Amino acid sequence: FPRQLPITPIADLEARDDDLVLSTQGRSLWVVDDVSPLRELSATVTASAAHLFAPAPAVRAQKGMDPFDPQPGLPDQPSNGAVLHYWLGNASAGPVTLEIRDAARRTVRVLTSDSAAARTARTPRLAMTRGLHRVVWDLTYAGPRAIEGQVVWGYVGGIKAPPGSYELLLTANGVTMRRTVTVTADPRLPQITAAEYAEQFRIASTVRDSLDALNRTLQELREVRTQLEGLTRAAARVGEEGTLRPMIEALTTKLQGLETRFTQTKSRSGQDPIRFAGQLDNQWAELYGNVTGPNGYIAGGPEGRPTKAATERLAELSARWERLRLTWQEVVTKDIPALNATAQRLTLGGIAIPQGAVVP
Repeated sequence: FPRQLPITPIADLEARDDDLVLSTQGRSLWVVDDVSPLRELSATVTASAAHLFAPAPAVRAQKGMDPFDPQPGLPDQPSNGAVLHYWLGNASAGPVTLEIRDAARRTVRVLTSDSAAARTARTPRLAMTRGLHRVVWDLTYAGPRAIEGQVVWGYVGGIKAPPGSYELLLTANGVTMRRTVTVTADPRLPQITAAEYAEQFRIASTVRDSLDALNRTLQELREVRTQLEGLTRAAARVGEEGTLRPMIEALTTKLQGLETRFTQTKSRSGQDPIRFAGQLDNQWAELYGNVTGPNGYIAGGPEGRPTKAATERLAELSARWERLRLTWQEVVTKDIPALNATAQRLTLGGIAIPQGAVVP
């Protein structure tokens, strides 16, 4: 513009649904999400050791871009979940935790300042410094356990929380404070009933627990295989390798057969499933994503009660998993004890059955 023509800024500032919206009526628009803590902030709050602000209701709906496919250069997207605010009057010397419980008093999530625990749970880490902090609960229960190096195409995140009321419990600086957050259904889907959301949660939990059990068993199986290798070396050192070799080789072959049905052992990178077919873990993950996953590159299924095809697939995979589980149980209750009995006669250490292994 010519210097002689002054530019007068033109802007609108409006508070809407606890969000602050600023527009230049031109090409710029900013939205500060959820400024409700400013209304609650007071001298009493800032003087407190810790304070949990009353949260705004959270809508169970995916907002913004696909969370697994961020687009560089675009504005920050709205938070997918419940935005929770807390105040610390002083930097916390001990852990800060924010537990979320459902109406049945079950623990949904535990958000923590412990970096290792947060990394294991795949949750955001809580800040411990003095001041106002914001954290987002993604409206999910815990997902299945992860195994290092496992390559799976499919959803392995948390289970969507059904609409309802959830208790928040903040513990920090010697203070414990409770609040309630309301999770509302997607207003675009008024036809879905509470019973249908409950059924979706039930089936998603069944699939999650099955995938979790498979991964736990896979981890135990690999621990046993490592011990078998050690027992082979120990037998060779005392000249008894020939005595134990047939039993060890038979058990190793049995475990390898189980492992290749649990997971695709040839996959090493994220693109390997293109060449190598996914096994039971991958098939559980695909079903899990269909029942409770987000819409993304691989879209989740419909909200509410899972489809007839999904429930039929659940029955098929459950039957396959039960057969494999019984084979693993046979390894634990018969094959390992028989091998251990022979190893003990040779004054060699036996195979330790992993803690939590399937037993009758």
